[in-house]
This record gives sequence, C-alpha cells and structure tokens, in this order.
Amino acid sequence: MRKLAVLSIVVLALIASGATPALAAGPFCLHFVNFCDDITTTTDNSGNNGGTWDWTCDDITLTSVLGIQSAGLITSATRPVDANGVPFTYTTNFAFNKKTLTFNLWATDGTTTFPLQLGQPYTLSAGVCSSSDAHNGKKPSISGLQ
Repeated sequence: MRKLAVLSIVVLALIASGATPALAAGPFCLHFVNFCDDITTTTDNSGNNGGTWDWTCDDITLTSVLGIQSAGLITSATRPVDANGVPFTYTTNFAFNKKTLTFNLWATDGTTTFPLQLGQPYTLSAGVCSSSDAHNGKKPSISGLQ
C-alpha cells in the first residue's frame, strides 16, 4: 500500500510539472480563443503530431500541420492553402505552451522570420474540431494576416 501511495505522489508530481507522456492517439482540438481558427491533431507514442488547420473557419481542412510534442510544448508547422488551393503568403510555425495555454505563431517568407501572433490563448478539447463548436463566425480568422 505504501509503494502505491509513493507511486501515486510521483505520478501526480510529474503531471503537475508538465512532464507527462506524449498524448497518444486523439484526435484533439486546439481552439484559438481570439480567432475562429482551430487545429485538429493526433499524437503518436513518439510525440509526433499531425493534423489539419482550419484557418479559413469554414470546416474545410486542406492545410496539413506537422510537429512534435514535448512535456510542455506542442509545435506544428505548415504552409496553409485555402479551398481554392491558394497558399498563405508565409510558411508558419506554431508553439503551443501547455502550461499557460497560450500560443505563438511565427512565419517566414524564406528570408526573414517574424511573429504573427504572440501570447494568444487557446483551449484544448478531445475530438475533431468544428467551427460551429466554439466560434459561430463571430471571431476573425488568422487568414486576414496574409
């Protein structure tokens, strides 16, 4: 019984510190609080995550994202395209901080790297994203930044 109590305390301490194992399976939805965009992602046992970014807020997810997850951070990078196949002007890279539930979005034009959004809040929920879940067309899209 004592060993079980000690193990439980160690596990709780690891979870509290953010040193959790990679999220296996999924899907999970990253909802952007101040934007209508969201990312549906799954993570394998090695911490690799992949999914789709609905950056046009119309439930059309033609933009793939690929990244990796660590104890406190999820990163994903992509060059989004819209429903007509028109690419975003920049290649983008997200860094999602799991402790603060904020993300930074960086971009590059191939020459210069610059921030598009810093310290923006997000929420994480189980399941595939749907823009009607949290946004209902009332928030702007990051696509307006192109």
